[in-house]
Amino acid sequence: MHHNTNINGITNGPDRSYALELAYHLPQRTQINTPINPSPAVQLHIRNPTTGYEISGHDELGYLFVTVSLCREDGEGLLPQNYETQGTAASLEPINEGTQSSEMPVPSDGVAYIPLNRQVGSFAHFPNFRIIRPGNYRLKFMLVKVEQPESVPPGSRGPDRGGSRVLTTYVSPDVIIAQEDPVSPFYG
Repeated sequence: MHHNTNINGITNGPDRSYALELAYHLPQRTQINTPINPSPAVQLHIRNPTTGYEISGHDELGYLFVTVSLCREDGEGLLPQNYETQGTAASLEPINEGTQSSEMPVPSDGVAYIPLNRQVGSFAHFPNFRIIRPGNYRLKFMLVKVEQPESVPPGSRGPDRGGSRVLTTYVSPDVIIAQEDPVSPFYG
């Protein structure tokens, strides 16, 4: 099954379409070698491409995971792994399924931060993601599906056709400035 990814991070397939989006805005600044706070999190949206309705996708959540990596400020080119540490892959977890999240007040800057425990849906959360070199970056998230191997008769030496494939990618619109100096909680 071949999938095409467009710049919105939406992948269309014959039976499902996948999209990732930030669960909330990333901070503008972070101190190097400390976990980003609030930590990066993305929400997965799975839709029936025929009806356009969002579906739960619970039947495949156990086969999906999300990776996060750094890319340049312009959103292009992945940076080497020695720019980031820990927490670069996460499984998707349903949160508050079947409940409605309550409205949160919008702060004076107009950007609402709704904690994950107050949102509804399937999320990948990266609480230990750190940037270890100063600079300006964006985060690139990739939704990956682990493919089940085709059944091979016992005793045969056929190839294991399992593996994984990227279903969609999403580059955050938010630029994070990683700096050596501590970041004031009021500065962002």
